[in-house]
Amino acid sequence: PSPGIRRLLWTYQQLEAMIGADLLENWEKAMIATTFLTITFFFWWSVLTYYPSHLSYLSRRFAYYVFDDETVDLGLLFRGWLWEKV
Repeated sequence: PSPGIRRLLWTYQQLEAMIGADLLENWEKAMIATTFLTITFFFWWSVLTYYPSHLSYLSRRFAYYVFDDETVDLGLLFRGWLWEKV
């Protein structure tokens, strides 16, 4: 197909045929898409909510095991190491 909207529709039709979505009715496609988007939303929400605190916890544990002190500023150590390399 020529480039543009016709090619986009053709690619979409190929994708539907490849995954078997062309056998589903429209409401079934909508239900699957809604479920997928809901799961994706909750995944990213949990990552953005809990990941920063988890990284903070992991950095404190790393500092404790490597330097025997949880209060070591790892950012300062990393910047110093990076400055030596540059």
